[in-house]
Amino acid sequence: TTLGICSSFAVSPSPDSSFAVVWVIALIPLAAFLAMVIGQARRQLWFLIGVVVIALAVISAVRLGLYGIRPQAPLTDANSYGALLYVVLLILTGRILELKWGGMLSRSWYPGLLAVTLMVFVITGTQSRASVVIVVTAALFWLVYALRHRLDLRPLAAVIVAGVLGAALNELVNARYSIGGGTEAIAGGVSVRMTLIESALEMYRDHGVSGIGLYVFPLLYRQVRTAADDDSAGLFVHNDYVQLFVEGGPLLVLPFIAATAWVGMVLWRSLFGVAR
Repeated sequence: TTLGICSSFAVSPSPDSSFAVVWVIALIPLAAFLAMVIGQARRQLWFLIGVVVIALAVISAVRLGLYGIRPQAPLTDANSYGALLYVVLLILTGRILELKWGGMLSRSWYPGLLAVTLMVFVITGTQSRASVVIVVTAALFWLVYALRHRLDLRPLAAVIVAGVLGAALNELVNARYSIGGGTEAIAGGVSVRMTLIESALEMYRDHGVSGIGLYVFPLLYRQVRTAADDDSAGLFVHNDYVQLFVEGGPLLVLPFIAATAWVGMVLWRSLFGVAR
């Protein structure tokens, strides 16, 4: 990853614009390294992160419920905010299900269910379709996991009911305030993203193995924008793997593909291995 970052940054025709992006990408391997060396402090770190994100979700829920403000603060993009929320939501949900299925009495069960309702309410309020799909996919995975290992379905049913309640509350808020931003059909969103991907790959064909340079896509996109894309700002490809490949070449994207493959293997083993 470091080699990919350095090579792409070196050839970038816009190094000033790339500087912040370099550090953001560099934080990923740095975070992985820190996770390996901090040992038991990881639990306290995750707890602190969870508290901060849930506190943000509470603020967003109040603003959404009382004033109809679409959640996205403190980030500038509602989709990114939805991603932050669902990462913590999935970790939290997995933990409380693990405790319940393990037969351990935990005072975190009912607060955990309340947090699920809260975070699903805010996630659906962001109107990020990708976030909603990921949350639903996670619920389906846990269902298959529970059936595969013959676990009690009641804890999972409670979690799903809590999530459905959060989504239903968001529908009530939407009906009250007529919040815009989520009216675009899924097919339309996919079409725009495919156009962005095609444009990005067209840029890459004109450059070498190191890619076009970090954060150069939005600079070149205006030159290759097609008539099919009339509503995108063209700041991102909306596909992290394609953007990393186009801007940084294979050296930058391969570590992330490897990490994704490793996660897939862990999920496969958890489904078809021996339950803990």
